[in-house]
Amino acid sequence: MRKNQPGTTATDFSYVSAKGERRQLHEGKADYKMLLFYDPTCSHCAAVLKDLISSRDANMLVERGQLEVVAICPQGDRSQWEDYESNIPANWTNGFDDKGEVIRKGLYNIQAYPTVFLLDKHNKVLLKDAPLDVTLRYLLQRVS
Repeated sequence: MRKNQPGTTATDFSYVSAKGERRQLHEGKADYKMLLFYDPTCSHCAAVLKDLISSRDANMLVERGQLEVVAICPQGDRSQWEDYESNIPANWTNGFDDKGEVIRKGLYNIQAYPTVFLLDKHNKVLLKDAPLDVTLRYLLQRVS
């Protein structure tokens, strides 16, 4: 069975936030949620994060409360994730899958990093692993 396909509800999972709080993916009140799985040692992830951070449109949507960016490190060394925290904007949610469930249980079919999902306010998958520019264009069409 293929999980987390467009039109289906994204699989919920717990993670620890950068503030040390236990959180669930399905939490949040924004109209849209960008779920971004990343690896702190991945240079392509750093490039995509830089592009997203510098996007005026994405920042505007986050500031308006229309978009929540949830950046999750699903595996690896927790200390590397903690060291990387300063690269993630404070108005994003930065999380670590400390239980390793995303990978171990195959909750998401992550083939490479970064992997981006766009969800609606009901956690329904709108886009899966689309390029950032396509994702932002799609999002802007829906909010305007």
